[in-house]
Amino acid sequence: MRLYNGGGRIKVLADYHHGNLYNSFHMLFEERLGYELYRPIGMDWLIHGFFKIAEPYGNARDTVDQYLAIDNREWDAYKRLNGNYRLEDDVYHIYDRENGFTHKAITLSTFRKMQFDLVIASYPSHGDWKELLKFQPNAKFVMQLGNEGQNTDAANVLCSTTEFLPKENQRVYYYHQEFDLSDYRYEPPISNNKISSFVVLLPERERFIGFKKAMPEYDWKAYGPGAIDGIMGDGKGISTEMRKSAFGYHNKPQGDGFGHVIHKFYASGRPCIVNYGAYAHRLAGKLLIPDVTCINLDEPFDTVCKKIRFFSRPSEHKKMCKAAYVRFKEVVDFDREAKEIKDWLRVV
Repeated sequence: MRLYNGGGRIKVLADYHHGNLYNSFHMLFEERLGYELYRPIGMDWLIHGFFKIAEPYGNARDTVDQYLAIDNREWDAYKRLNGNYRLEDDVYHIYDRENGFTHKAITLSTFRKMQFDLVIASYPSHGDWKELLKFQPNAKFVMQLGNEGQNTDAANVLCSTTEFLPKENQRVYYYHQEFDLSDYRYEPPISNNKISSFVVLLPERERFIGFKKAMPEYDWKAYGPGAIDGIMGDGKGISTEMRKSAFGYHNKPQGDGFGHVIHKFYASGRPCIVNYGAYAHRLAGKLLIPDVTCINLDEPFDTVCKKIRFFSRPSEHKKMCKAAYVRFKEVVDFDREAKEIKDWLRVV
C-alpha cells in the first residue's frame, strides 16, 4: 500500500460502534502493523449523513451523544464513550478504560484536512462511508463484516463471520478479531463448581434458572447488561472471572457475530456449556467438540446435568480445560493473520 503522508505512517479511519471490535482494530493496525487509527467524534458526522447507528432509534439524541458528543458528562462510565480527553492538533485523545488504550478521535472537518490511506466501515449502514473517499481520493475503502446476516457490495471485505458469501470480483479476507492473550490466558483450573455466563440479557433465562435450581451444588452466575448478576465491569474483571470458572455457560440462540465471549473462554482454557447446533456453522463452531471441548446444551436437560457433573470431576475437568485451550491454539493464530492482512492490504 502506498504511503501518502510524506513517508509517514499509514492512517486509518474506522467507525466505532462496538468496544471489543474497535479494540481489535487498535491491536491489529496500531500495535501489530504500526499504522495510526482514528475514529469519528463531533456532530458534523451526523449532520452530513455519515453517522447512522442511531437511525433505527430515530436519531435519538442520547444515542447520538453516546458516540459523538464531545465530553458529554450526562452518561455513566459504561456509555460515555467520549469522557475525559485532551485535544492536541485538532485530535481528541480519549482514554478507553475498559480496554486500556487511548483513542484518537477527529471531527469530519479535521478528517477532510488530513491525508488517509484506509477508510474502514464496520456498521452495516456505514457502507456509504465509501462516499468519504471524495475527500480522500488516494484512500481505499474496506468493509468489515462482524455480525451474522451482514452483506456488502464493497470490493474489499474483512470478514470475521462465516455467513458472508462473496460476490464475483470481491476480495475477502476471513480473520478473527484480536483480543489480549496476556489477559485472556490459560491457567490450570482452580474451581470445578463455578459456571459463568457473560451473554447480554441472558437468553432463555428460565433455562439457566432451571439448571441453577437442579444443581445447587454449583455456583451459577450470569453477568452482563440485563443479566441476573449485573455488569462485571472492565475486561480484566471478566478475564479473571473466566479463569475462576469451571465452565462458561454460553447459550446464544438469537445469533452471534465474531463471538468475543466464547473465543475468550477458550483462550482461557475454559470449556463451554453451549448450544452446539447454533454454532455448528458459526466461526466459533471450530472450537467446539462435544464431550471433548464442550458440553452440548442441545441434549436433554437431564443428560446435560449428568455431563456437567461428570466433566466436573477433577481429572476429567482438567483434561477438558486443557483440550479447550489446545483447540483454541489450533484454530486461532493472530500472528499469522496480521501478517496475511498486511499483505492483503497491499493489493487492496
